[in-house]
Amino acid sequence: MREESTAITSSSHSSNMLNNFISNNLLIDPPLSNNRYTWSNLRIPPTFSRLDRFLYNSNWEFLFNPHITRTLPRPTSDHFPLVCEDSSPTVRWGPAPFRLNSIALNDPEFKRNMDRWWDLSAQKGHPDFAFIQRLKSLANLIKPWQKEKFHSLTSAKDNIIREVDAIDKKELDTPLCQEDSDRRLALKAELSDLSLKESQFWFQRAKKLWLKEGDENSAFFHRICSSRQKRNLIHEIQDEEGSIQNTNNNISLAFVNYFSRLYRSSTKKDPLFIDNLEWNPIDYSEWSPLCAPFLEEEIKGVINSFEGNKAPGPDGFPISFFKSYWHLLKEDILVIFKDFFEKGVINKNMKNTYIALIAKKKNYSHPKDFRPISLTMSIYKIIAKTLSNWLKLTLPDTISGNQLAFIKNRQITDAILMANEALDYWKMKKIKEKNFPPSWRKWIGGCISNVTYSIIVNGKPQGRIKANRGLRQGDPLSPFLFVIAMDYLSRLLSHLESTGAIKGVCLANDCNISHILFADDILLFVEDNDLYLNNLRMAISLFEKASGLKINLTKSVMVPVNVSWPRALECASSWDISCHTLPLTYLGVPLGGNPKSKLFLRNIEDRIQKKLSNWKYAHISKGGRLTLIKSTLSSLPIYQLSVFQAPSSTYKNIEKLWRNFLWKGSCGSKGSHVINWSIVTKPKEEDGLGISRLQITNQALLSKWLWRYYSEPNSL
Repeated sequence: MREESTAITSSSHSSNMLNNFISNNLLIDPPLSNNRYTWSNLRIPPTFSRLDRFLYNSNWEFLFNPHITRTLPRPTSDHFPLVCEDSSPTVRWGPAPFRLNSIALNDPEFKRNMDRWWDLSAQKGHPDFAFIQRLKSLANLIKPWQKEKFHSLTSAKDNIIREVDAIDKKELDTPLCQEDSDRRLALKAELSDLSLKESQFWFQRAKKLWLKEGDENSAFFHRICSSRQKRNLIHEIQDEEGSIQNTNNNISLAFVNYFSRLYRSSTKKDPLFIDNLEWNPIDYSEWSPLCAPFLEEEIKGVINSFEGNKAPGPDGFPISFFKSYWHLLKEDILVIFKDFFEKGVINKNMKNTYIALIAKKKNYSHPKDFRPISLTMSIYKIIAKTLSNWLKLTLPDTISGNQLAFIKNRQITDAILMANEALDYWKMKKIKEKNFPPSWRKWIGGCISNVTYSIIVNGKPQGRIKANRGLRQGDPLSPFLFVIAMDYLSRLLSHLESTGAIKGVCLANDCNISHILFADDILLFVEDNDLYLNNLRMAISLFEKASGLKINLTKSVMVPVNVSWPRALECASSWDISCHTLPLTYLGVPLGGNPKSKLFLRNIEDRIQKKLSNWKYAHISKGGRLTLIKSTLSSLPIYQLSVFQAPSSTYKNIEKLWRNFLWKGSCGSKGSHVINWSIVTKPKEEDGLGISRLQITNQALLSKWLWRYYSEPNSL
């Protein structure tokens, strides 16, 4: 394995050991396709050596496409970067959709051009249609400027890299003269300056400026530490017929067909059993503020409340554009809101939506293994958010207290506490019925009807699906509309319980609970009685027919409490669902276990261990590790410590993980604890590092329940 141009000091014994290792393990050492060496000492005369190489076995070669290895230019190092890449033809997915980069908003040249571009892009027609067309025209004006602006920076950098590479290649054949050697040093200095400027562009695309927040608490800093930056390309997928598709067109077609069926299939809905339910309708006296015209201050406040750099929809303009150029866009947006207020109609093109695919699991195989996230146009998002802000104020008085998601003053921890209390005790059509104003029914109908989807597959939008069902995950209105739909099930179950058709659990304070809802997570309580079980199944069937929604039985489980296991299996079999024992995980925390047990909150320790194993310790300074402890690691236990008092062993084990990470970095590295932990956990004002003690944090979080008990006496 000793491949060198001149004699250099190395160990024959070490080389023989490496050769034997490769031979004994049947490893393959592919030759370089474009170079002979991977290192040189950059001196006159030079010394070359092949120090770096890829090794893989025949199993890896069989699993993956043919690969080649080659060196890349080395602008700064004495090693050539080595890459092993797929040698199969590059897949062309088509042109990428336009997307305004937020860093352009602060560019002086962009600011000077915007007034002129906005005037040139003016359109005639209905307000919302004219606005969409104006954005399209504006995008066509910005696109060449943006490409040239940032391409010139990259182009200059690439030219320098090529020149440095040419000098390196020249050095392979003949010693460099002093002039070439000095030229290479000067080019590397210039490259460093250009790279600094280019990083401002690329790190902005990661939504954080690394140069400003490199070792501070930034999402980009955390992302740098993560080893999850694998390629997100979908190379193959199983279609509806069970065939594996691995070509550009067929992969796209498989996703488009799946979501077409999902969003177009229609279930007949019957308004069953609605009149007899208690709906808590909105009082007519409350209509006036709901029907008031939209105000400029209100709309501007909604825009400012958004995170500016979220991924845009088909228009390509992020909310940050609307924030920065409100003075130009204001007039058009106010006209759109005025027209929407009067007519309740939104142009269908404004509701065009991209669906981004987020894999639910690592080993995906079918389109159903992806979670669809809707990327809507920014102007639609502003309208929907404005309506959702009003819904947020209205729903607490009209939604059943059993629903704890998205409702003001109701929290996810309430659901967990109520569920545990219930188990401990055992151990021992909807918008109309809510009486929303007619204008609101018209507005909401205008928002959710005539929606068109395009599926983003490998970065490019594919297909055009006209939907006739479903809500968009990512639409500001969707959570509140879903809560309204689920309220039918809640009130149906409450009605059946009040008439004795089903029986849940009665807690010590005479609080009867038959169900707890947190969005689409439903916990049902029913006593072991065939009549109650049959009536519960009937209620679910009524809900499915009335709403068009369907319970996912594959994700449902039956958990017996003080019921024999054979009886539990019998009941679960009749429902065609699985049967589990306590404890189980509910809303991310253990349900039905013993909080005093050392193993009860062991999952927190496991999550921290997993997080640490994914971080690349070698590149994180002590200051960076301190930031990660205070921002990420210390926040992981907060959720569960808000509900349960952890045993002392949990505090000790978690803080030990923090302590070792802070001083040592990786588990196997050496490092002494230079400061006592009791000092480290003091506030900065007392010369500590400001890391909070878990026990104190736990006590503070639990004390909130006492405050809520007295301040919210009527809460469920």
